[in-house]
Amino acid sequence: MGQNACDLFRMSMNKPKEVVNSDSTLTKRDMELIAGIVTMVMQNMETRVSTIEKRVEERQALLPAPEISPRMHINKLVREYANKHNEQFADIWKLLYSEYGYRKNYNPVVRANNRNMKTLDYIEEQDGLAVLESVAVIILK
Repeated sequence: MGQNACDLFRMSMNKPKEVVNSDSTLTKRDMELIAGIVTMVMQNMETRVSTIEKRVEERQALLPAPEISPRMHINKLVREYANKHNEQFADIWKLLYSEYGYRKNYNPVVRANNRNMKTLDYIEEQDGLAVLESVAVIILK
């Protein structure tokens, strides 16, 4: 096998080079070699990219769920309490606003009405959602 390989190598060296493009100095063999290398590199990159994508998907599955906003949490507490005690939502909101007013020393319903706003929007504008949420947790649990 060694002698045959040497003979084949010598024969290929003695053959005139076939030029693929008249502007190029690359032979057909050079082009095949380059194409083979490019194919191998692309396969390697495809494997690496799919591995990275798989790991990204796994990491996303491990990410914690987004937090619920204070406004949504208050709304959830009011709905759950009203459903559990078979009461009207409006009555629970009145109770919650009343308790909030006692803690903040003002009536949020009156202040919101004076500004032509919804009460919850007024409380949010005054940065009072955290207090309202804590009152809701105490009152509605």
